[in-house]
Amino acid sequence: MKINILLFTVFITFQFAPAQSELAAVEKPLQNYMEGSSYNKPELLESAFTENATLYLTGRDGEFKLYSPKEYVSFFKNAAKGTFNGRYAKVLGIEVSKDIATAKVEISFPEKNMLYIDLFLLKKFDAGWKIISKTATRTDDNDQKEEKTEINSPVIRLTILNDKNEILIRKTKYGWMTPAHRFYSKQNINRVLDSMATNYGVTIKDIELAGMFTYKYTFKDKADTRQFYVAKYKSGTIKSIKDEDLFWLPKDEAIKKLDSTVSSLGLMTNQILEYPNTLWGGSFILDKVDGKLQSKVEEKFYPLRKEL
Repeated sequence: MKINILLFTVFITFQFAPAQSELAAVEKPLQNYMEGSSYNKPELLESAFTENATLYLTGRDGEFKLYSPKEYVSFFKNAAKGTFNGRYAKVLGIEVSKDIATAKVEISFPEKNMLYIDLFLLKKFDAGWKIISKTATRTDDNDQKEEKTEINSPVIRLTILNDKNEILIRKTKYGWMTPAHRFYSKQNINRVLDSMATNYGVTIKDIELAGMFTYKYTFKDKADTRQFYVAKYKSGTIKSIKDEDLFWLPKDEAIKKLDSTVSSLGLMTNQILEYPNTLWGGSFILDKVDGKLQSKVEEKFYPLRKEL
């Protein structure tokens, strides 16, 4: 009986190994596709497809139509080559049938609250596996998004300090702010924080959770939590994006700018920077007066953990 079990185990092992090897071979063009599209590497991206592959996609004009691999790769031509563009990708599943395969890949843009599903058809050639067809759909439904904005939701704020102890601050059409992101879909905090920084051209290190605050509103029936993180600048050059200008400002000047947008933002930022060894809590009530946000303290700042 032991001999039979051993022979069966060996048989299964020999059967399993080639299957795993084939899956890895199928995944290679998918990895080329994901790295090429996420890091603006046009040659690597194009290498994932056959020359005559068919890509059925919805264009920026909203029309669903056929693209060639070269046309698809051209979407990335104006971006900085080799630079991460905020596009996260992961393989959800692969199914192989002899010399053909199907695959499902998730594409997410956390900073834009966008989520896509890509479906692929692949074929095995003498030189290896290639993508012969692709289509995609956006899965973060707009109607669901609007509904989610009316329920309690967390917002991440990131305070980045450079070597001069200056704060990275944005001037937007809504006022002066630090980088922020609202959670809508399945997201990873580390990825979101890194993406928030790279969105403005910099990388960060030494990330710490510094505060957990609550917002209540007089003009809507909801509450938000504000997660405040502090990080140090690592590398890169800040870049402004659409409708926003970016600055490194001394702490006192930055706090005044934030306070001019809404006093709670200045108060929370000042608290976490003045007392960095404590995780802080607190809550505010927000009101609108003549179209401008105003805040008042509901709960004074209090420690959520003992001082380090």
